[in-house]
Amino acid sequence: MDELAAPTARTSKGLAPKVSVCVVTYNHEAYIEACLASVLSQNTDFDFEVVVGDDCSTDGTGAILERLAREHPHSLRVIRRAANLGPSQNLLATHNAVLGEYVASLDGDDMALPGKLARQAGLLDSEPGLVACGHTMRLIDESGSPTGQLYPARLSATFDIGKVIRCGMPVFASSIMYRARARSLRACDFELFDWFVLTDMLRSGDAGYIPETLGSYRINRASMTGQMKTAAMQARMIGLCQMRLGELPERRADFFAHAIFEALVCLRMGMPITAAHRRLLRSSWTPRASSELVDTLAWALANGAAMAR
Repeated sequence: MDELAAPTARTSKGLAPKVSVCVVTYNHEAYIEACLASVLSQNTDFDFEVVVGDDCSTDGTGAILERLAREHPHSLRVIRRAANLGPSQNLLATHNAVLGEYVASLDGDDMALPGKLARQAGLLDSEPGLVACGHTMRLIDESGSPTGQLYPARLSATFDIGKVIRCGMPVFASSIMYRARARSLRACDFELFDWFVLTDMLRSGDAGYIPETLGSYRINRASMTGQMKTAAMQARMIGLCQMRLGELPERRADFFAHAIFEALVCLRMGMPITAAHRRLLRSSWTPRASSELVDTLAWALANGAAMAR
C-alpha cells in the first residue's frame, strides 16, 4: 500500500488546514519520531496537517510512521512510496499532496522548536507581499547536541531572488514556510537543489526572515550539505545555475557573482574549476556585477563558520 492515510479536505475540526508541514524522510529511524513530535506538539490557533513522504525506507522508519499515523489519525498523513523515488521526486510528490494555504518544509532528521508554525504563519498573514519566510536554526550533531552555531548568523529582514542566486540558501530549507500558490515547480526530470526550488518561489515575490531560533538542523554524514563538498555535486549545481541563467538573463550579474564565489570555493577545497564552470563564468560575465560580488563575499564572511558545517 503506497499511502497509509488518504488525503482529506478537512481536519478533525471540519476545516481545511491553514498550514501543511511537509516532512521528507528516508532511513531516519533514529530521528523521525523526534522530528514529528516537534511538529505535532506545536501550539497554534489554526488547524495544520503533517504530510510525511517516506521514500521506501529500508530501516525501521516505516514501522515508526505506521504507529504514529494510528496515534494521530486527524493530523498526520503518511505517504509510503512503493519504490524509492530519490530525494527530489519524493520532495515534489510530497509537496504536491498538501492541502494547506501555507506549506512548511522539514527534513526527517531536523526538528521544529516551539512557536515555529504560529510565528511564521503570523508573518505571512501580516505581510501579504511576502511569498515565503525562513528563520534562524541552531546546528546540532548526530546525537542531537547543539554545536553552538546558528544559521544564518546575519540576514536582512527580507531577501529576494537575487540574494539566493548570489549566495545560495540564505536560510536552511527546513526553516522555510511558503504560500502554496507561489510554487510553480511541480515536476522535473533532474535532481534538485534547495536554492533551485526557492528561486522558483521567489519569482513572484520576496521572502521574509525571522531572526529567532525556531528549529534545529542536524549535521550528519548523509546530508546534502556534506555531499556538496564533492566535485560531482558542484558540477550538478553549476548545470542548474546555467539552466536558471537561461530563464533569468536579467540576473546575469547575480549569477556572475555566484560563479566567482564558487570558483574561490573550488580553489580553497583543491577541486578543479571545470569546463562547465568556465562556461557559466563566460555566459554570466558583466562589468556591472561589483555590488553583487561584494554582497556575496560579505555574506560568506558573516556566515562562514556555519557554512563550513
